[in-house]
Amino acid sequence: ALAILISGLGMMIGSCVIICDLSLPPQDRATGKALCESIGALPTILAPTAAALILTYLGGITIQGIRGLYWIQFAARVILFLYVYKNLTDIEREPRVSENGNLIADFKEVFERGTAIKRWLLFNALNMFTMSMLTTFRYNYAFEVKGATQFILGGIATAMLITETIFSTVIGRLADKIGRKKAFYILTPLFSLANLVLIYATNQYWLLLAGLLMGFRMIAGFSYGSMTPELVPSDCIGRWRGLIGLVTGLASIAAPVVGGLIWENFGPEWIFITIVLIDVMIRLPLLYTVPETLKTN
Repeated sequence: ALAILISGLGMMIGSCVIICDLSLPPQDRATGKALCESIGALPTILAPTAAALILTYLGGITIQGIRGLYWIQFAARVILFLYVYKNLTDIEREPRVSENGNLIADFKEVFERGTAIKRWLLFNALNMFTMSMLTTFRYNYAFEVKGATQFILGGIATAMLITETIFSTVIGRLADKIGRKKAFYILTPLFSLANLVLIYATNQYWLLLAGLLMGFRMIAGFSYGSMTPELVPSDCIGRWRGLIGLVTGLASIAAPVVGGLIWENFGPEWIFITIVLIDVMIRLPLLYTVPETLKTN
């Protein structure tokens, strides 16, 4: 539990999204995020297969084998940290000075000056809730219920990355043309179908198809995520991202617990049915109430 908490904090505290928020112009924000995602996915396409080979060498899906993968990941992250520390430069912008020095008042200002703040926080919390349930249980389900081997599990992850690499920039550009909300509406049926394919998969090939479709969820994330910095003034982005990190962090804590209860009391397939219902019945209508932020001439 402590390891998961520390890992979650590390992902939440990262400033990558803030750098993108401040560096990219609104009309190219989704494209820029998509290009970043696409380039980042390229070297990781082979990673799941490599992990499967390493697991096989270490004795299969065992505690010792999985622990070895974490040590390799730790070493890679240390190297990445040193590279970023040496090469990342600051974004030039005017420093913000709090007028009253009151932390609560500073965050209250975000709600006062922003657009659809509460609805967007709820939308992001629901996204993190369903995403955390999905990432926690999809490989367990594929392994325990569908009998997937370590190579198929690696293939599912690789399939997701292939989708991201091929379609990220195209859909990102589309989101900058037709609007971020419309892009999400187009992609929702695809990544919702992924959960149903996973449930009804009769062989390993259907599991790989589910992986391909799951990749569209990540693409949808940075498509509508481009709206996030556009809902508040630029001097509120840091606090705004902090609020989002708070609510999504709480959602990610609750998701595995709720998912475990669903698995034990209703059946494992109901985890993925619940995810589809939340995405289609709650998140889609909620997004409809949030104003589109893309300004076109």
